[in-house]
Amino acid sequence: MTQRIVAFSVVASFKFWHVYSAVMHTNTGVPYELLTQEIFQQILNQKSVHNIDVKQNVVLVGKSANHQIDIYWEFEQAGIRYRTVVQAKDWSTPVNQGELIKFKGVLDDLPSQPRGIFVTRSRYQAGAAKFAREHGILLYVLRQEPDPPPPEPLKVTNVGYARIRIAGVTPGMHFILETTVFTPTFSDLSFVCDHDWLEGIKQGLGGDVAHEIVTKRFNHLPHEVLLYDQTGKQVGNLRELYVKLARDAGEQGCARKEVKHAFVEPTFIEIPGSSVSRVKVISLCVTMEVQKCVDSIIVPTNFVIFVLKSLDDGSVKRFRGLREPLPAPEQTRSNLEASRPT
Repeated sequence: MTQRIVAFSVVASFKFWHVYSAVMHTNTGVPYELLTQEIFQQILNQKSVHNIDVKQNVVLVGKSANHQIDIYWEFEQAGIRYRTVVQAKDWSTPVNQGELIKFKGVLDDLPSQPRGIFVTRSRYQAGAAKFAREHGILLYVLRQEPDPPPPEPLKVTNVGYARIRIAGVTPGMHFILETTVFTPTFSDLSFVCDHDWLEGIKQGLGGDVAHEIVTKRFNHLPHEVLLYDQTGKQVGNLRELYVKLARDAGEQGCARKEVKHAFVEPTFIEIPGSSVSRVKVISLCVTMEVQKCVDSIIVPTNFVIFVLKSLDDGSVKRFRGLREPLPAPEQTRSNLEASRPT
């Protein structure tokens, strides 16, 4: 009983510094064994335990045969040396009783009667769990916590906009984002022409053309209505102006109202299909309404969470690590070693 407390009471206190998101999606077994080894290595880095040795994929000499061991570690507490053998199975199918019987046979054949721990990412059949309890083998399930589903894309209209802020962090270290989408609608648009410019049109092109300009109704999309300065340089479009008007109205949303905007600098608009290519305007008037919609979404971060569940006492512990691509096998050991904090 003492050994069990030493081995697992501090599981919640450490963090991974480098773990690999692909570790739960491979059947080679090697990355999963290394992940399991890293957990127990960190457990034994506590002050009250003198860590003697932690090995992965080692061959131990038994009384009747040699045995390939996934993870073997020794530690010492209060002058007593403890030996533990860990079997790690990166399986998607349940572990059956036969696997536990074989594991018990290995434990019995090894000198010093090491303690046995079995770890898998799937589950155990009822017969396997019963056999483990009867023979003092600790059973654990270690798997990656699923990421939240990807959020739906924000739906923003052609003249709308959105604001996003970080509202918090989930226990799994994913960002909680608060999204606020502003959806303005505009109708009944009209421009006020420059009086002197319009008089010049009357004199040069006639009253009918001037009347056509004054009574023009705009059915074009906002980005199609271009704005120019007096040199003929494009300085924007109606969509950009609509966005500014909506933001100036405040972020509380607004009821349907009439909005007027005066142009500070000489401004011309291009009217497709008109007798005059560009019209000098001094202001516009439009009916505007802004709808505000607030929502929250969860966005995965660069952290990955592994969950370790004990079938012995039902406890669940979570471990946080950095999500990284799975390295080449020859690099995995050195990366794990180099990642441990000094």
